[in-house]
Amino acid sequence: MNNHKKNVRIRIESTANGSSKTVQKTTGILYERSGSIYLRYVEPDESMGKTTTVLRIRPEAAEFISNAAGAQPGSVETMLGLETNRKIDFRVQELALNRFGDAKMNQRFIPGKEQTVVYSMQHGQLEWKVFTYKAKTELLRGQAAIEWEYDSWFAHEYTGKMRIRIIVQPAE
Repeated sequence: MNNHKKNVRIRIESTANGSSKTVQKTTGILYERSGSIYLRYVEPDESMGKTTTVLRIRPEAAEFISNAAGAQPGSVETMLGLETNRKIDFRVQELALNRFGDAKMNQRFIPGKEQTVVYSMQHGQLEWKVFTYKAKTELLRGQAAIEWEYDSWFAHEYTGKMRIRIIVQPAE
């Protein structure tokens, strides 16, 4: 197991219903544990108060990345140390988004599956249901992009089709 941690810059792009796009920037830590990659950061959205997010990325094809990059499957070095002009894509078996602090939630995004959780915020609790269409990671020139698309319902009301793209680069 590789416990190497890397300081990173993070750009979070959220698109709702194909048009409304928000971009947030923050910093965090990228690390590996038990075959998954973890991205930990403090939420830049002030409406969430003091909230830390941990995103667990469980790749579906880590052995392909290992063979292509010459690094350990699912390693931080593979995610950010890859110096290639060839883009490498791999599917994600599961993304787990865990928030704690002023906002609390543990949501899983599994392609082709519906998941429901209780989202606790400063102003109360809401049921949040998602149906995930796809989840993937792209590696190119020393950066990683994690992307997933899903339908979202809060309190049984459809809130739209969401696309999240998180771009991770080594901190300078």
